[in-house]
Amino acid sequence: MSNRHPVDELADLRASIKAREKRAEALRDDILAGRCSHVGDEYAASMHDQSKTWIDQTALRRHFGARALAPFVVTRTIAVVRIAERKPEKELD
Repeated sequence: MSNRHPVDELADLRASIKAREKRAEALRDDILAGRCSHVGDEYAASMHDQSKTWIDQTALRRHFGARALAPFVVTRTIAVVRIAERKPEKELD
């Protein structure tokens, strides 16, 4: 448990995750570019290509029209929590 307010702790965690993802990307780039050995003290890296396929919705709408695609479009509602840094309150004289 933390004495930190949940909103503040969430902001901290998101900042930490973002920093770790940035570091992970830099390490991945180093491994792929051959700037380091692929074998560490505890782990070994292997590289391979992987294909990913997706549907280009913009191209489909352009080709077939939005009306033709409407029966296949699904909308889902999700809960989103956005965190914004608070501005210091101005002191009243």
